[in-house]
Amino acid sequence: MQGRPITADCTVTATFTQMAPTYTVTASVGVGGMINPSGPVTVNSGTPRSFTVMPNSGYRILSISGTCGGSLNGSTYTTNPITADCSVQAAFTPITQTYTVTTSAGEGGAISPTSTKVNSGAIYTFTLVPNSGYSIWSAGGSCGGSLHGNTYTTNPITANCTVQAFFVKNYTITTNAGTGGTISPTSTQAFPNAVYAFTLAPNPGYKVASVSGCGGVWYTGNYYKTFPITADCTVTATFTQMAPTYTVTASVGVGGMINPSGPVTVNSGTPRSFTVTPNSGYRILSISGTCGGSLNGSTYTTNPIIANCSVQAAFTPITQ
Repeated sequence: MQGRPITADCTVTATFTQMAPTYTVTASVGVGGMINPSGPVTVNSGTPRSFTVMPNSGYRILSISGTCGGSLNGSTYTTNPITADCSVQAAFTPITQTYTVTTSAGEGGAISPTSTKVNSGAIYTFTLVPNSGYSIWSAGGSCGGSLHGNTYTTNPITANCTVQAFFVKNYTITTNAGTGGTISPTSTQAFPNAVYAFTLAPNPGYKVASVSGCGGVWYTGNYYKTFPITADCTVTATFTQMAPTYTVTASVGVGGMINPSGPVTVNSGTPRSFTVTPNSGYRILSISGTCGGSLNGSTYTTNPIIANCSVQAAFTPITQ
């Protein structure tokens, strides 16, 4: 700067002031957003510094930490007055999306819980509770999922969706077994239009005499299968005492055969026939034993069998 012309003795005086020290604020972020300004920032001592914190789409600010101290107001973080080198760290977290699962139950039962909020990607379970006289029929809906017992488990939830529970009224199949045996299972609850099987078990010395009810077919092996159930119905089995059995032992001497041979099982009070066949050159000599009976041609018929007994056929050569 050019001064005025000097026309007398004079003095030039200068004064100086001390500059405030500066410090470095290092700003950093985690995954999910930005901070501005970022990196090291120079700040005068005693001065606060503001930063803009910006989450990425689908994220939100989780926390602001560091050694500078400060406070967050909206998206602006302002430090305390800076008195030393310090740091600011911004952390972000994904925004959790929630969806609504709406539940409904048909007549005959309930589903629990009722409509509920579920985090995106979560799997949720519901309990189906049938009323008395009803059974669980099925469960489904737009959430997808599977039913096991009375628990329905959804697929991972990715949108608002529904779960529906369906119930069906039961019919009662009543079983009735007479003296001499049992039928199983006993009285049972039945689904509409379902087919049910029952096993008949005669006591020792008894056999099944008849079985009927609920439509159905009686199969060999004491097995009964109903027609599709459309109303309450009854399956009734009766049993009859079996006659005792005895053993008839048939044998022959030299010169012929008897058929059947060996021990034969015969019901009590029933006669038994045997065919007696001489070999060539022989004839029947006699039929004996403890069964009693009579010979007619080559057929020997016992008396009614009332105990274990025997039949013996004897032959003799034909004399020329």
